[in-house]
Amino acid sequence: MKGATCTSPVKLEGKTVIITGGNCGIGFETARNLLLRGARVILACRDLNKATSAAEQLSELGSGVVLVEKLDLSSFDSIRTFCKNIKQHITSLDILINNAGVYFHPYAETEDGLEMHMGVNYFGPFLLTHLLLELLKKSDSPRVVFVGSGIYKYGKIDFDNMNKPEFFHQHGAYCDIHTTFS
Repeated sequence: MKGATCTSPVKLEGKTVIITGGNCGIGFETARNLLLRGARVILACRDLNKATSAAEQLSELGSGVVLVEKLDLSSFDSIRTFCKNIKQHITSLDILINNAGVYFHPYAETEDGLEMHMGVNYFGPFLLTHLLLELLKKSDSPRVVFVGSGIYKYGKIDFDNMNKPEFFHQHGAYCDIHTTFS
């Protein structure tokens, strides 16, 4: 993958990190870097087959520990189940990286009735973060990271019509979601 490279020498032994969408792209490269620093990384992914394959590749690095858990950000039930399972396996969380998302997706609604971009990229990570706050507060220096994009500059959110198919545009929906983080 091309782009910026983290040059920090910080080691992460003993730190637990959850990264959503860590099975490919920026998420995979982030997971790789965290593992090389000695972190315990939990890949929270919708597709367990892809996540398991990514975990196998990452395990070959010989550094850190990588685990896989199912998480579908388009489902509040999946998010709640994920958090319940995580709380049974870890006692604190040092870093949460909200990386997963959808972009230029045709109009569809989540099972909770939200437009897909807004549900997966905004409300899903919000709920996930909220439900994991208890674990984050147990860390000495917790971090929550939201991976975003400069595309927010082009967003113009119409809050009155954001969940109506007749006002939907794939590119606009993606820009709008990043505007919510700016």
